[in-house]
Order: sequence, then structure tokens, then C-alpha cells
Amino acid sequence: MQISLNGKPHAIENSTTLAQIIEEFSKNNKHIIAELNGTIIKSQTWQATAVKNGDQLELVSIVGGG
Repeated sequence: MQISLNGKPHAIENSTTLAQIIEEFSKNNKHIIAELNGTIIKSQTWQATAVKNGDQLELVSIVGGG
């Protein structure tokens, strides 16, 4: 199945969750904001959120500094 991840096409396994994708593509899951098809998804629901063919996913890392 094909999705758009941060504006680039990616092939992923069928029947995957947002949590699985974040775990695969992100180093520190505690500082990630996930937007699926224009809607921010709370981290508490990542495990139950299915990602489907054609979905657009944006993963944004929050970094601190000064």
C-alpha cells in the first residue's frame, strides 16, 4: 500500500497502525506530533488508528533549544 509520509511516497505493509509507522520512522516517539490526512492524532490513539492506502501522514519532531 502507498502513503505519503512527510510529502514523500512510501510503500508500507497492509493493515498497519499509526503507532507501527511512528516506531519505524521515528527515533524518539515522545516528542512527535502526528497529523493524518490533516487531523492531529493524539498519541493515546496511535495504536488504534489504522493507516490506509493513499493516506497523507506528517510526522513532526519537537525539539527544544535556545
